[in-house]
Amino acid sequence: MALTLVLGMHRSGTSLVARALAEAGLYPGRGEDMLAAQADNPLGFYERRDLVDANEALLASTGASWFEPPGAVLGESGLPAGADAAVAGVTGALEHAAEAGRGTFLKDPRLCLTWPAWASPATVVLYVYRNPLAVADSLRRRNAFPLGYGLALWEHYNRCAIAALRGRQYACVSYDAIAADPRELERLLERLGALGLPVQAQLPAELFEAGLRHAATAADFAAGDRALQSYEQTLLAEYCEALCAGGPLTPLPAASPSLQAHIVDYARALAPLAEVVETGNARREAEALMEERTAERDRALDRLRATETDYAALAAAHDAERTAHGRLQAVHEAMEAEHEALAAAHQAQVEAYDALADEHRALEQQRAELKAAQDALAQKADYLFHTLSEAYGNLQAYEASPLGRVQRQFSRAYKLLTGRHGTATRYDNVIIAARGHAQDFGLPGPEARPSRLAMASDVLRYVARNPAGSARSFSWPRLKRAASVFFRSSPEDLGVWIRARFPEQAGERLVFDPKAMDPDLDTLELAFPEHDRPRVSIIVPVYNDYRVTAHCLQALHEHLDATPVEVIVADDGSADLTTSLEKRMAGVRVVRGENVGFLRNCNRAAREARGDFVLLLNNDTAVTAGWLAPLLAVFEDESVGAAGPMLLFGDGTLQEAGGILWRDASGWNFGRGDAPDKPAYTYRKAVDYVSGACLMVRRGLWEDIGGFDERFVPAYYEDADLCFAVRAAGYRVVYQPASRIFHFEGVSNGTDLAAGVKQHQVRNQGVFADKWQAVLEAEHFDNARHVTWARDRSARRRCVLVIDHYVPHHDKDAGSRSTFLYVQLLLAMGYRVQFMGANFFPHQPYTQALQQLGVEVLAGESIARDLDRWFAEHAPYIDEIFLHRPHVAEQFLPQLSTLAPRPAVSFFGHDLHYLRIQREAAVLADPELEKSAASWRKREYAVFEQVDRIYYFSEVEIDEIARERPGLALRTVPLYALKDRPLPAYAPTAPRHLLFVGGFNHPPNVDAARWLVNDILPLINAACKGVQVHLVGSNPGEQVQALASAQVTVHGYVSDEELAALYRQVGLAVVPLRYGAGVKGKVIEAVQHNVPLVTTPTGAEGIPDAAEVLWTADSAPALAEAIVGIVEGRAELAPRMARYGEWLATHFSRGRAEAMLRRDLLPPQRDPGGLAG
Repeated sequence: MALTLVLGMHRSGTSLVARALAEAGLYPGRGEDMLAAQADNPLGFYERRDLVDANEALLASTGASWFEPPGAVLGESGLPAGADAAVAGVTGALEHAAEAGRGTFLKDPRLCLTWPAWASPATVVLYVYRNPLAVADSLRRRNAFPLGYGLALWEHYNRCAIAALRGRQYACVSYDAIAADPRELERLLERLGALGLPVQAQLPAELFEAGLRHAATAADFAAGDRALQSYEQTLLAEYCEALCAGGPLTPLPAASPSLQAHIVDYARALAPLAEVVETGNARREAEALMEERTAERDRALDRLRATETDYAALAAAHDAERTAHGRLQAVHEAMEAEHEALAAAHQAQVEAYDALADEHRALEQQRAELKAAQDALAQKADYLFHTLSEAYGNLQAYEASPLGRVQRQFSRAYKLLTGRHGTATRYDNVIIAARGHAQDFGLPGPEARPSRLAMASDVLRYVARNPAGSARSFSWPRLKRAASVFFRSSPEDLGVWIRARFPEQAGERLVFDPKAMDPDLDTLELAFPEHDRPRVSIIVPVYNDYRVTAHCLQALHEHLDATPVEVIVADDGSADLTTSLEKRMAGVRVVRGENVGFLRNCNRAAREARGDFVLLLNNDTAVTAGWLAPLLAVFEDESVGAAGPMLLFGDGTLQEAGGILWRDASGWNFGRGDAPDKPAYTYRKAVDYVSGACLMVRRGLWEDIGGFDERFVPAYYEDADLCFAVRAAGYRVVYQPASRIFHFEGVSNGTDLAAGVKQHQVRNQGVFADKWQAVLEAEHFDNARHVTWARDRSARRRCVLVIDHYVPHHDKDAGSRSTFLYVQLLLAMGYRVQFMGANFFPHQPYTQALQQLGVEVLAGESIARDLDRWFAEHAPYIDEIFLHRPHVAEQFLPQLSTLAPRPAVSFFGHDLHYLRIQREAAVLADPELEKSAASWRKREYAVFEQVDRIYYFSEVEIDEIARERPGLALRTVPLYALKDRPLPAYAPTAPRHLLFVGGFNHPPNVDAARWLVNDILPLINAACKGVQVHLVGSNPGEQVQALASAQVTVHGYVSDEELAALYRQVGLAVVPLRYGAGVKGKVIEAVQHNVPLVTTPTGAEGIPDAAEVLWTADSAPALAEAIVGIVEGRAELAPRMARYGEWLATHFSRGRAEAMLRRDLLPPQRDPGGLAG
């Protein structure tokens, strides 16, 4: 690739142009090879140090420098000795560091004087011009050069640079044109591209910063300064401007008379002073002295400029010229003498500084030694403290354990028998010391760990509470797996396993009797945090009942999180202790007024709210732990305008899971009196209304609506009316079951519909019916009709029931991840989604993850016990069933076949079990596996005959089935339905590390891990050193754990975030599968993380266009060779990895999966005409 030379005078904008070349793809060198940025050029010079040194040496070999240049370009009549080697060293280093196919460039203003040493006929020259006065003024500012000197240097440099253009490809650009229009840089790059340079014309908008220009334009200079520009220099400037504008390369205009002589005179007069200026900044004393001498120099130079002006005007007056010359000569001699004195003073200061620096270094060395000793002592003390703390902690844990209790009993008996009762042993003293240590340093005491027996009791209690669900999930393989986990896992892992599958179901209870409340509430003092910008304004409307209010505030105070909130008590003219509430409740704002009733009281207080959200909270409520964050999270969806929590009675039973309004405007508290953890009540959903007992709304929306409609004064139906108004404004009203609040209904207004405020409930029903009659007729059902649709406003949404073996553990195996992504896709398409796990376990946190998406998860005993009845009741409301995996299909197809109407059933096979087991049998030569494969083949084809459509992720498996059953409705769909997202950069921090990801419950993954470590890794080690292997995946058994070594790390299960960090660390991923079936999620995952992937034909099976993005090999030596090629940098990664993004979008995008589903499914929106009745 041809070299590009950037030629231009100092201060002409060559650094800006070089920066643009680098941004466009040309290579100037490694960062450490470049000159560092300086105050006068903060964005960098883009000049190689070795180039600058070589040019300085070339100039010095002829007695010249950049400010006293040679009379002609160096090298036209031959280079000095040694110059060829210096040039070769620079260009060789540049070419060696540059990537293949990438253009290179050199930039140094001295190249204007030395370009013959660097240029060849193939060299492209980029000439950068700037108007002479701007350059000279910039040199005057930076180097204190007289303007005339700068103009002379400008003329000489530009004449030398233009000489390089002849006989070569070139491009020209004016810095002044760039300053006027920064797009000139992109036009320059287009011209360079036309010359064949590999540049991209797109540049960042902020590349040119006008604030970094070194001087004003020529028009901004004083007339006196412009007069110093000679006629010849003006002609040259016009020539250069025409050249940059696209003019021809014609002969140069004549040079200024005595140009070289003027430059030499200036240079020799100013060289000593320049050295003083450059070195004088080292010491402050020298700096002050230099400023004084600089002023003297400036005055002398002013006289020199005046003399030059006189010389030009009085050329004929020879005698006057000689007088002026003598005067200048005397000034020059005086300056030389002063310079010698300054140099001597400077040398003395340098010697003093060096002495001080030596002393400073010695002191620094002593300080470093002391610091190292201190750090070593601190580290040792810290180690001893933690060791002692750990030992004491273990001792206390032992003391608290059953074995410790037995030991204490034996110790007491021994003391009693030996007559030492009351005598402290050394062990007793150590225990006392351990407790004192924990107390002194605030260390936590030992946590009581549940025994395996206690955890087994938890499992048995769950089974007793959920016999039907437990019986349905029972099988001999699962029982063996549970026994293995129970006896072979650590107590910590066993606890996690049990909590995920057997959750505690006992709900919280809160006894509340307003007539027997604690009198201490009268004097309770609380301090609420205050915030200048609250996120939520919590408004508690009250009228007397002070203890009820204090009880509410007490719970609120106890369960506040980090969310900035303000608490506003809306006092509707109370006459009890409420009148002095703020004296005991610091941080609470009280908004008082005359008694106007509940509705107007709320509106009055809401006008004082400052938060982004208004949250109305009745005083006869008690919030629970973690109530606010999930309620606020609902509003991350911009379509949500109002939301409310699950309301509970004090005994823990359900009061309301969102409200339903029927066509006659009567209402239902959905789920009232039922168990709150049933599936119908635990998923986030749209509802007709949420109760005003706890109602959150966007404050801007509240203000737009006008708050509660005063037609409903004093109370009742105002919350339902507000929710209807929210929907009319284009927002949704959402129920959030993850937020739970106790509501002691009737405390504030009683329960008698014929007396008190409660009597307005009947009247306001009529007001509400009149106001919203059209909506009620169009969107609501007759009383108690179609509750399944009414409870989540889903009448217009078709429903898909997804059935899989359990709730998808989307971060643990590819099949679960696929199911989870398709559930998300169905929701995004507009379908209502229900999910049923064949084991009916509410695995956490996965069950709640689905519920928070809006999926009804059909888990628990209430479903398992009455499954037939549930299917019978809900079949009319299910439009499609997605049935996953053959053993799950066998379990459910008998029930599904009896449904009337029977929804369409689509079977998702994930992989052909019999094909995978056949291949395993072939690898392991196992006859039992061959029998198992034959059994699975029979079972799978039996399932195929009973379903409407069959989906597999691999064309290989679809082709296999089609050969046997050509009449079946077969479809290939993507394994994953991925959202579009940019790929992370490939910049591994440990490029010699390999990563294999796979769930180790799956035999092919166990075999792959063993093959990788036992057979492939030794071959890798023989070819290169330093390779490390990471094995990641859930449930690593003994065979996988045994692979761990200094070179192999067995991580087990890691979170998605931890896995992403590993992908950023490693140099490549490997999937060395010897058998299996289906599309491998780990392959797609590696591509998503933008990491090179080496796999086998089995790992690549079913992957479309696999050869475009994967490295595939079918034996241990071939796999080792491919891995070593990537680790050692011999493999070309860029071509394949550059296709990753487009490949994912083509084959595994959400859009592709959606298009395939739409071919088979009915539209997500139902005909509104079907809502009658």
